[in-house]
Amino acid sequence: MTIEKMNRIIFVIIIVLITNCKSTMNSTNKFLFEGDQGLLNNLKVNVKFYTDTKSDLFTIYNQGKKINYQYEGVRFYEVYLSYKDNLFAYFSFDDVERALGPEVSKAKFYVLLIDGNIYVSRSKMDKNTAKLKGTLLLPYKKLQIKKPNINETDFTKIVYHK
Repeated sequence: MTIEKMNRIIFVIIIVLITNCKSTMNSTNKFLFEGDQGLLNNLKVNVKFYTDTKSDLFTIYNQGKKINYQYEGVRFYEVYLSYKDNLFAYFSFDDVERALGPEVSKAKFYVLLIDGNIYVSRSKMDKNTAKLKGTLLLPYKKLQIKKPNINETDFTKIVYHK
């Protein structure tokens, strides 16, 4: 292989890496929600996006509808799920998209009603696995015992991205 061919290959690799890094830094409509439509119609989801320099909270899903947003350079997410502003669940996770690629790390949430309880999970579940895989939505006072640093308004307010 000639030096000219090697330089071309290196140039192409650099372009692909730059393009890939730039596209995966974008968190536009990364979150997906699946489950019974009756549950989804009463679900509100707020996400706090953390970058290296700031954090902002936005509503990304409300009453069965995705809300468009765009946020660049996200490193960490806090997800506040609210069912009818009465039952709540909290998730937090790093943005692994940069390492895994945008299709692998879509933040999927599955919502399921089992025996009068609502469970949310990041992986598919059914009535046999919901109690093992899922997070039970709880009244705020009970959730606050498990997560004392959370704020109820992070679950209940609606904040639209400008």
